Amino acid sequence: LRCAALVRGLHPACPMCAQPHLPWMDRPVRTGLCDACAQDPPPWRWGGCAFEMSGPPRAAVHRAKSPGGAWISHALGALLAHCLPPGGPVILVPIPLHPSVHASRGFNQATELARALAGNIDATVALALERPVRGRPQKELGRALRRENVAGAFYASTLAQALQGRRVAL
Repeated sequence: LRCAALVRGLHPACPMCAQPHLPWMDRPVRTGLCDACAQDPPPWRWGGCAFEMSGPPRAAVHRAKSPGGAWISHALGALLAHCLPPGGPVILVPIPLHPSVHASRGFNQATELARALAGNIDATVALALERPVRGRPQKELGRALRRENVAGAFYASTLAQALQGRRVAL
């Protein structure tokens, strides 16, 4: 509970991309979608965000990527479990690291987080993505450059075929 007390709640957010709506912004009551999702809806059905990526949550996410920080992913997994909609995903697909980054770190924080979350929501973890392209570290980049940095960096593995039509979360 102590960790949960440090996490600030989010303002109402777009149900597709999880971009927070600022209180003074006028949003359509019917959909609650942000302007970008209303004009060009993404191919997924729901997007969520457990906490604002600042303060203690930001520090925890960055610490989870450090040697000895895998345990933090387990705590974050418990927090994330409370943010999923009813009938949420049954299969979690962690975003892979490039093999050289994975080798130097010794673990993939996304896989650790997915395993922790799966244990809290009775889901399965499927390693259905590969990352043959190594980009720059995302923390060095702004929003637009982060998108560009990962464009084309991931590929579906042969396992991904079996996931078609299933409820999946990345």
